[in-house]
Formats: sequence, C-alpha cells, structure tokens
Amino acid sequence: MKARLVALIIVALLVGAFVFATRGRHHTDTSAKVKANAHNLLTQVEGFEKDEAYYTSLLEGAHQRAFDQTYKIVYGRPDLSAFDNDAYLHALFPMMIAKAKAEGSTHIAANLESFYKNDLFGANSPANPNAPSPRK
Repeated sequence: MKARLVALIIVALLVGAFVFATRGRHHTDTSAKVKANAHNLLTQVEGFEKDEAYYTSLLEGAHQRAFDQTYKIVYGRPDLSAFDNDAYLHALFPMMIAKAKAEGSTHIAANLESFYKNDLFGANSPANPNAPSPRK
C-alpha cells in the first residue's frame, strides 16, 4: 500500500513537471517570436536607423512586461493558451514612450508616439487583416 502511494506521488510529480515544462517552452517560443515582430515594427519608426541601439533597449526593457500582461496561459494545454497582439502593442508602446520621456529622449518619444498613434493604429495603418485595431 505504501509503495503504491509513493508510485502515485512520483507519477503525479512527473506529469506536473511535464506540464510545466511544456507550458514554459510554448511561452518562451511565443515571447521570442512576438519580440522579433515588435523589433521589425520598430524599424518603421522615424529615426530608427540613427538610434537603433536605443530603440532596441527600449524594446528589451518593456517587452517582457507587456508580453506577460497579454499572454494567457491554460496550464497543461499550450495549444489553448492565447496571445492578444493588439493588447500587447497597446501595452508595449506606452511603456517605451514613457521610458524615453523619463530619460529625456523626447525626440525618440515623439517618434514612437507618432508611429503608435498614426501609423500603427491610426489613419495611416496598413490595410491588412493582421493590422491591429484602434483603441479609444
């Protein structure tokens, strides 16, 4: 009886570890893809070429917080986990803008804000099915 209980506990721990590892891998893979896509978006911001390192550092600083706010995990079912790209961009850009302003990089903040409001979600946004929807 005692051996059976120990065996059940071991099996439960192994299943739990598998579920946790699977969830973590899916979360990490998705995060990396989203970050790469966000970096590609930043290349379209005015002045990116001149200040690429700074724009990239802003992304590095804000990405994980924005991603974690917008990635919903269904434990044990990574195929049912969900990511909201619009919500991510709505979290990411204000974080980067606020950081640039706080560090005195007002021209970078203005470029990010213009892209965010006009090109990404505004009148100049690309007409494609993957374009994010505007927030009011």
